Amino acid sequence: MDKRIIFYIIDDDENLSDTLQKLILKVFPTMYVKKFKDGFSAIKALEREKLEVVIICEYDLQNFNGLLILKKIRSFEQYKDSYFMMMSSNNDREILVKSVQYGVDDFINKPFSLDQFFLKLKTSSRILNYQNKLFHLNNELKIVQGELNNYNNKIRELFSNIQHLRFPEKEKEINRIVSVVNFIAKQLTNDSEELNQIELATKICFLPKVLFKDKLAELPIMINGIVENQNMMTYIEYVKAFFAELQGFEQTMDILSKVYENFDGSGIPNKLKSWEIPLGSRILRVAIEFEFQYSRNPKLLEKIIPSLWTEINHLYDFRILAFFDQYLAILNSQNYPGKRASEIAINPFTLKKGTMLSRDIITISGLKLLSAGTKLDDDSIKKIQDAKTNNSYIGQVFAKIETVPV
Repeated sequence: MDKRIIFYIIDDDENLSDTLQKLILKVFPTMYVKKFKDGFSAIKALEREKLEVVIICEYDLQNFNGLLILKKIRSFEQYKDSYFMMMSSNNDREILVKSVQYGVDDFINKPFSLDQFFLKLKTSSRILNYQNKLFHLNNELKIVQGELNNYNNKIRELFSNIQHLRFPEKEKEINRIVSVVNFIAKQLTNDSEELNQIELATKICFLPKVLFKDKLAELPIMINGIVENQNMMTYIEYVKAFFAELQGFEQTMDILSKVYENFDGSGIPNKLKSWEIPLGSRILRVAIEFEFQYSRNPKLLEKIIPSLWTEINHLYDFRILAFFDQYLAILNSQNYPGKRASEIAINPFTLKKGTMLSRDIITISGLKLLSAGTKLDDDSIKKIQDAKTNNSYIGQVFAKIETVPV
């Protein structure tokens, strides 16, 4: 074994401890051995130990028995996988069962012959060799993984540069898409790896379109959920052309290849339905199509979400549209140079009559509780407050700032 290991013998029988030490050093001549008469001193030494430890412990110790020692050692993160052999002259099966439950690796009944102990050591030797190999393989894997991550980061940077060179005018659009996709994704998942993969895919969401000819590259892949120009069907092939052979890009390919799956199962390429479609694909679909409509007529910004809403459950996941609307409201609730806030988020329990909603209030089942433009009265305020109490609507309540009583 390459790793240096120290054996802890915990037993109040000094003669047995001396004998076991000699046998251990015969099997493992390059290793170290420490002997302890009680568990307290062994635990104290473990707290300062720098080497990997193998513990051979007597069960029947006074005050602090072997089971308690085992339990304590397993509570240390650095020793949760350390090899632990329990010795006992007590034939009570309950001791064996509890030892196994607490994570013992081997158990030997006293009295035992030196040959028996020798065989136990040989078994532990094979296990320790296996663990040692795993240790080295894990280190090698970390090195390779680090190199692969660096390689993948360089490829992603290259892809981003290709996308920028092909579509330099889309830089601001891509930044907006990344911002809103990140916001919506964080409302719908707490999985940090999923969030990271969604962001990575979003940053190069237009990459497959660089292979289209100029006129086609400017067109949407779908119109109203239908591929009207059959040349657009090559989008899926272009996704595969970029990512299929690249290790570490599996999630990016999965997200980008399924952006045009319609929520009702009528999309491409696999006619996936609702939750079968990756979350990143569902969010990205809305963000891309929102930006396409915005690019055609920026003055109609406030009409885009209502327009997309007519296609919920056919093309889109209603939750994503609801959170997109919330995102726009948050932007409008902030002051910018040359632009003052026009909306404000309000605590539903401080609402007052006469306040006008600036955004639809959508229930968690996808129904409109109240529409934007509703002037609140006692009934509508109660409806909002009841829904809030039951956590049955999405996001916050936003109002037109000039209608909020001071």
